[in-house]
Amino acid sequence: MGDFNIILTSEDRFNGSPVQEMKTREFKQFLVDAKVDELKTVGRQYTWTNNHVYSRIDRIMVNVEWIQIWPNMEGVSMNPGFSDHCPLSVKFDTSSQVGGKPFKFLNCLINLKSFEGTVQIGWELGKSRQTMLTVWNKLKKLKVLLKQMNKEEFTSIDSKIQNARERLESMQNQMSCPDQGEMQVELERTTKLELEKWLMVEESIMKQKSRVQWLNLGDSNTVFYHACMKNRQARNNIGRLIDSNGDIVQNPEEVKAKNLNFYRGYLVVQLHSYQ
Repeated sequence: MGDFNIILTSEDRFNGSPVQEMKTREFKQFLVDAKVDELKTVGRQYTWTNNHVYSRIDRIMVNVEWIQIWPNMEGVSMNPGFSDHCPLSVKFDTSSQVGGKPFKFLNCLINLKSFEGTVQIGWELGKSRQTMLTVWNKLKKLKVLLKQMNKEEFTSIDSKIQNARERLESMQNQMSCPDQGEMQVELERTTKLELEKWLMVEESIMKQKSRVQWLNLGDSNTVFYHACMKNRQARNNIGRLIDSNGDIVQNPEEVKAKNLNFYRGYLVVQLHSYQ
């Protein structure tokens, strides 16, 4: 953590010369090579200024092991005081998000033979007189079917991979001699294909959840994908809010109520503007 003296995106600078992609390329490549990701940071958006140009050049970088052990940790960018840089601190947050998990469509579902038939069945359900309500009902019915398909096909991927690896290793231990029967060779080939299938499914899921677009499918960086996914979830988690009085709201129920009240008020304003 500290001053890296370089910005990462165009949003990291206010005023000053336009940001060119070539100036951020080396820093982005450094993050890839070092296998680190930026920790979620709250507080001041820009960490350095000369009273004309505002830039975000002070960051907290973490590696895979850090994210796996402390997924809910966040950094704080504090007021600079007499310095032109904002000091950084790390806040240990051991709380976890409560509530049910939202439905997430997995791309690997489309490779199943039963996918198109399931979508057709779900789309024929949930009809209504109102067009948009019909679409909403269809999607709701389809979500239940896809969740069931996902549960049946892709539950306990880790155990399926481990089981296939153990069976393949056991077979190959028995096949140390070159003279093997066709049945044994075919069984080994089938087990290899099964292991490859589950490894590709696991990597596809991890890549989708982590939203890492600059790594190609096939690199088998599932540990890194998983760490990026957990870090992104921590970034998206709203653990606290600052109200209009400047008070910090951290209670989950109060945070939920603040969000609901904000969007209800926003909806009312939008409805009035259309009238």
